[in-house]
Amino acid sequence: MTVIPEKLKKDIPEAVLRKLETMNEAAQMSFAEEFGKKKKSPRVAFWLAMSVAGLHYLYLGRWVVALIYCATFAGFGVWWIIDLFRVQELVRVRNRTLAIQVLKDVQFLS
Repeated sequence: MTVIPEKLKKDIPEAVLRKLETMNEAAQMSFAEEFGKKKKSPRVAFWLAMSVAGLHYLYLGRWVVALIYCATFAGFGVWWIIDLFRVQELVRVRNRTLAIQVLKDVQFLS
């Protein structure tokens, strides 16, 4: 049984949840606290994507993509339109990556 709040579970990959079940309660709480701080919000990313400046890529930690996005003026507008539809998937992928990183950090410190 995990102590991870339900609202966080939807952003965590199944493999990470299985690994968390084998960890003690203190490690699970540490994971939940750290992941809760680092996870990205789809709402924030969407509103940043509306800015056309590539800020959503900076928010998601994709600096090189943000530079290319700005240099091409959001792919001459085409990339911007596409991103409005895929921003939620970008956030989901980033949160899954963050969950794996936080799990590794918690395991290292435990």
